[in-house]
Amino acid sequence: MPQQYRTAAIVNPASASGRTGREWPRTLEHLRAKLGEVQIFQTQRPRHAIELTRHALHEGFDRILSVGGDGTHFEVTNGFFEADGSPITQEAHVCFLPRGTGSDFTRSLHIPRDLDQQIALAAEGAVHHLDLIRLELAGVDGKPAAYYFQNIARAGIGAEVVRRANEGSRMFGGFATFMSATIAALFSYRPKPVRIELDGRVVAQPTMEVVVAQGRFDGGGMRTAPHALLDDGFADCYLYGSIGLVDALVNVRKIVSGTMLDRPDVVQYQQAKSISVSSSERIWVEADGELLGQLPARFEVVPKVLRVVTGEGFEPLS
Repeated sequence: MPQQYRTAAIVNPASASGRTGREWPRTLEHLRAKLGEVQIFQTQRPRHAIELTRHALHEGFDRILSVGGDGTHFEVTNGFFEADGSPITQEAHVCFLPRGTGSDFTRSLHIPRDLDQQIALAAEGAVHHLDLIRLELAGVDGKPAAYYFQNIARAGIGAEVVRRANEGSRMFGGFATFMSATIAALFSYRPKPVRIELDGRVVAQPTMEVVVAQGRFDGGGMRTAPHALLDDGFADCYLYGSIGLVDALVNVRKIVSGTMLDRPDVVQYQQAKSISVSSSERIWVEADGELLGQLPARFEVVPKVLRVVTGEGFEPLS
């Protein structure tokens, strides 16, 4: 007999330019037909999904549905932890139902785009323990802040791209929005001095950005970290040197497909469990599409700390 769960759905009705809210009655009907009773919590403001997830877990719900885009999934993930970073429970798991314009993290999980298939996966899919990265940094207000993330963080031009993309229209989809923001940022952004420590190894050089990844995709489908794994105990780190607008446009296919590693003059790749990044200049930091703060920052892999439903084709290491 299948295990019975208490299910809570954390729903961002504003995701996908409001389409999630407009389609919610149909979505809820399908959820209840497949999963039984589902308690609904709808977000009303930024970071609200963190509060709602914590509340649901403290109330004993052990299957959490995250319904929205990457920002919603980021917040729900952080809701599995108390404000001090400690896990609320080891028993509950999360099912990501991607309804946003990008939904990059769920690509690494092999979550289908079709809603009915997503709901079937929430009911019957395999649950695996996956790694997260704990990020400690100076917040937007300069005060110490800490978050967990499961996909990709950027310090440098990538955070500037996120700032521009979040202020722009998503009318033409996540990929077009991020590519447009990337080109705009390339016109003005210049390399800045950065010091990076990776498990004790130190690199210091002018840098356009530092990428720290668990998942493989961001920017609406760009294969940013082609070798990243969600459960290997390591973060993939990419250090990008100077690249101009013309060079970026010529190599846009490589940037999108994740083959820029054959340009060692532009990008260096290493793996580490602990990464510290600092600079003498202000450099913004984003993770999972959320502008979170600025350097200095420390990234620490926390192995097998979150139970997640994965799709067909996802191959865990253990």
